[in-house]
Amino acid sequence: MRYLILILVIFFIFVEPGWGIFVNVDGIDKTLIKRVCVSPLEDNIVYTTSESVVFKSQDSGKSWQSVFVAKDGVINDIYVDDSLYDTIYIVTSAGVYLISQGKLEKIFTIPPEVEGKCIGAFKDRLYIGTTVDLRYTYQGAWQWRKLEGLPEE
Repeated sequence: MRYLILILVIFFIFVEPGWGIFVNVDGIDKTLIKRVCVSPLEDNIVYTTSESVVFKSQDSGKSWQSVFVAKDGVINDIYVDDSLYDTIYIVTSAGVYLISQGKLEKIFTIPPEVEGKCIGAFKDRLYIGTTVDLRYTYQGAWQWRKLEGLPEE
């Protein structure tokens, strides 16, 4: 019994208050979450995705609203731009979408035999990984090119 009390005392001394306590949030409590991203420009803006919906919170996760519903496949990844305020890129199995300042634009259609998997950026280049290749474009140009010279598996 003394060991149990000692363990509990140590636990409460060294653990930050609130650590490890998870609560359901309004609007997404019955959703399987695939990805969570915090805006690098404003830490109270949080995005999360399910298989078909992107949700956005502007109050550090206290409340959520749907900002995108995939109609052409499954959402596989999301990238929150670290240089443009309120700008995200979404990769579905069939396309790449840009949401900036609340406006939606499809910036790439993935061929039917291929599936979009992941997205990332470095400086002014945006990269998407598919089931068959890696493609890139300069942000704003949307002229996608295959990245050549990748090693075979």
